Amino acid sequence: MDQKIQIDLPTPHSKIQKMIMESFIDPGGPIEVYVACGTKLGKTLGCSVALAAAMPTSPATNWRWLAPYYSQSVIGYDNLKAILPGAFTRARRSSMEIEIPSIRTSCKFIHGQNPELIEGHQIHGWVLDEAAKIKEEIYYSCRTTVTRTRSSGMGRMLVPSTPLGRNWFYKNCMEARDEMQLAKLNNRKPRSLFLTAPTSENPFIAPSVIEAARLRLPDRLFRQYYLAEFLEESSVFTGVTECLFGIEFSMSSGKHSAWFDRAAEKCSVVIGADWARGKTTSADSTVFTAINYECSPCRVVGILKLRGLNYTDQIAHLVRFSRKFKDCFRVMHDKTGVGVAIDDQMELTGLVYEGKTFTLQSKSEMVCGLITAIEQQRLEIPHCADLIEELDAFEMDVTPQGHMKFAAAQGNHDDMVCSLMLAWTLARRYADTDVEFRSLDDIKANKTPIASYYDDVLSDEDDLYGDWIETINAVRTK
Repeated sequence: MDQKIQIDLPTPHSKIQKMIMESFIDPGGPIEVYVACGTKLGKTLGCSVALAAAMPTSPATNWRWLAPYYSQSVIGYDNLKAILPGAFTRARRSSMEIEIPSIRTSCKFIHGQNPELIEGHQIHGWVLDEAAKIKEEIYYSCRTTVTRTRSSGMGRMLVPSTPLGRNWFYKNCMEARDEMQLAKLNNRKPRSLFLTAPTSENPFIAPSVIEAARLRLPDRLFRQYYLAEFLEESSVFTGVTECLFGIEFSMSSGKHSAWFDRAAEKCSVVIGADWARGKTTSADSTVFTAINYECSPCRVVGILKLRGLNYTDQIAHLVRFSRKFKDCFRVMHDKTGVGVAIDDQMELTGLVYEGKTFTLQSKSEMVCGLITAIEQQRLEIPHCADLIEELDAFEMDVTPQGHMKFAAAQGNHDDMVCSLMLAWTLARRYADTDVEFRSLDDIKANKTPIASYYDDVLSDEDDLYGDWIETINAVRTK
């Protein structure tokens, strides 16, 4: 006797979420469904329900869920596991696979960072979550695996995403829209479907949350993330090219690297310091960025990048770095985590400084300030390939509570961006203003041993950064 599987599917909160949930049900329905929607619309849950509704009625089928990052694929896995009854399924987190053994049906959850996991045998349905962040060639690899058997209702692709510029996802959405119009003229069902909805379609997102985002975000980001508009520029930071000066160079070669503007020694600067864990094997770097706040537009005139040093040595290099300029007016450093301990040692250096603890709100405000500076060309940036790469890979996400979160895309780093925005936060505060400068020579007479250590650093006249600068010069002249 056949077993009956009873599933209690979540109730859709809107018409568009209902259409997402039913994407795989109708055998004669669209083969591909593209969904461009605002953040937190509920598309990921909708896709999970679509799989949960289709898998139990599709014996001997293979399904796939593809996300740009591992953490995103885990969300889909957890959703489907929670929806399908545990008595009839077998879920293995180690292989990210959920099976219904009695009917030999399964779904694997993979991510775009491991494209080799895309198998060549026939797949009966794909979910491409946050598709706009997936590379176009990976999308076409997925497309070649699907079983195009219209009569069985298989060979489906459900492709939801928040817009990200006008890439392949935009192109396919527009083609699906044109197909819908053509099908309507010819009185037939469309082969592709295009759905779009802003965040406000989700009744569980309070209007006050959306209004707060509108007030805090640059208009371009609000329209992209909350109104689901396809814009020409998709990156968090746009207009970077117009702010660049000098010859292109890289700071990725070697353990430590330094760059200084030719006029650095004549400049009064503020410095942003982003710390890395001391003597770690991770790829995180300590980065110091100096901005000349007295010129208009303001100008980055020095960058120092360090790896694998203990905190005392990192602070010593900050002191050395500050002495490469005519004046160091103030330092702002990342006080989050290990920065609390560093903050105590900073008092012994004689530098005028302040610690900044990164929270979702404070980091959001600082990022938006840097976005505006770059868009309005109020800041000149050296043509540093590593910094440009970090700016391009910087992303915005929204937490389940509706808070905006800025960070590097998974697998990337944002050390140089964080250092730059710390420095810019000071620069825009003091640009074109007369503020009393506290001399670095005003150091208390009674010094601890560690304070004396930093005194020695200040009095050391050796040009420690010469070799590191030469390395950069060699790279940029190739």
